Amino acid sequence: MSVIMMLFLRYLTHLLLTLALLIVSWSMQGLAIVAVLVKDVLIPIAVPLRLISSRHWHNAKRR
Repeated sequence: MSVIMMLFLRYLTHLLLTLALLIVSWSMQGLAIVAVLVKDVLIPIAVPLRLISSRHWHNAKRR
């Protein structure tokens, strides 16, 4: 019985988290949060990668 209850609770929390994420992503505030996350997380990762790739491209062109 306890195993079934634990599985049910885990499923319930997963369902609630999914619903909360859906509600947040549907709202405009959620879109703003996603934009801030993209600006703070993805851009600092993408810019050095782009710089490195362009540097490689210039080195290859020079040879």
